[in-house]
Amino acid sequence: MQRQPPIPAEQQRRARSRLVLMSAPLAAVAGAAVAAVVYLAARKAGVSMLVPVDPRDPGSTMVPIGLVGVLVSSVFPAFAGAIALALLTRTSRPLTWFGLLAIVLVGASAGPLLFGQAESVVRMDGATRHALAGMHVARALVVVWVLARGYLARPPGAGG
Repeated sequence: MQRQPPIPAEQQRRARSRLVLMSAPLAAVAGAAVAAVVYLAARKAGVSMLVPVDPRDPGSTMVPIGLVGVLVSSVFPAFAGAIALALLTRTSRPLTWFGLLAIVLVGASAGPLLFGQAESVVRMDGATRHALAGMHVARALVVVWVLARGYLARPPGAGG
């Protein structure tokens, strides 16, 4: 078997970026599936999943989050993460920076839910806050894993 010549670094970087972007739909579906499982488990356990309609209004009506909302809200983070990782392929350690970015963003989204620091979060019951935080973390873990696997996949023409 004849060994192929090495791929130039810029061509390999572009190939990795394409692989990451191509894995975004799978990351969105996988993230949505995990979020749906957490949502359905929480609802089955009797969690109300009530959130304020207008988070800025203290007298706002509380409404339950629906499964469709959970699924739709899972799409944006996956595609945003794929774009971020594709851009980070220009750095010397893209997966390290991507992991740090994911930790910061998940902490920013799940932290206030866990610790009740945001005004809109204070009105939610503890079970809802914890279920939503768990949903954020579980979805993030799956999306990051799928996108990282996309990055680590062998680019076409890599040989050997």
